Amino acid sequence: MVVDDRERPSGLIEAIGRVCGVEPQVERIGWGDVLIHGRVLIERKTVSDFAASLLDGRLFSQTAGLRSQPYETLLVLEGEMTASACGKLSPAALRAAMLSLSLDWRLPILRSRDVEDTARWIRAILRRRWARADPPDWRWVTPTGQRRPERRLWRRPRRERLPPDELRRREAIRMLAQISGIGEQKARRLLDHFGSVAAVAEASLSEMARVDGIGARLAETVFEALHAGGAESPEA
Repeated sequence: MVVDDRERPSGLIEAIGRVCGVEPQVERIGWGDVLIHGRVLIERKTVSDFAASLLDGRLFSQTAGLRSQPYETLLVLEGEMTASACGKLSPAALRAAMLSLSLDWRLPILRSRDVEDTARWIRAILRRRWARADPPDWRWVTPTGQRRPERRLWRRPRRERLPPDELRRREAIRMLAQISGIGEQKARRLLDHFGSVAAVAEASLSEMARVDGIGARLAETVFEALHAGGAESPEA
């Protein structure tokens, strides 16, 4: 097992030693934070780091980098989705991003309470028996064990490779479009006007309302969707 040396301040290396009873090899990993059995690559993020990477556009470019590696990839999301941890974003906005990672990018997400709980997930992966490279696909096998010759396995089309800036823009539009009443066209207008999700989150209601097609009512909807409950709406 190899742990990225940038995880030293988090206490993960020590937690792995206590929980797993092994001393991991510590060195710089290009993508991800933990590599297990040379097979499973784990990216660890706290909720606050997840929210920050979503705001500044790092999240989906990091995901593209993870998915390009020749390993099985997992994201461990650590901590509770409290208002302080989510920062300027609401838990609903974070859940929308989690859905995009899980469904669109096929990146499994494991929820963890703290660094000790993350180490327990790593222990579970260490103990997993890797009996075969790929699990059997029983959808195309008859009850007698014969392969169905008339069926052809469906292959997911390869995702087109996009420049990082265009990738971040598409995911930002997708995130904003999930807000009720916005849709892709209005999401593009918001992003064109403000430049980033972070700038949209920092905008006042009056600034958002001046965007073509948004108006005061939709501006309030966007503000409530992007901010944690209880935040006061800036008017100017």
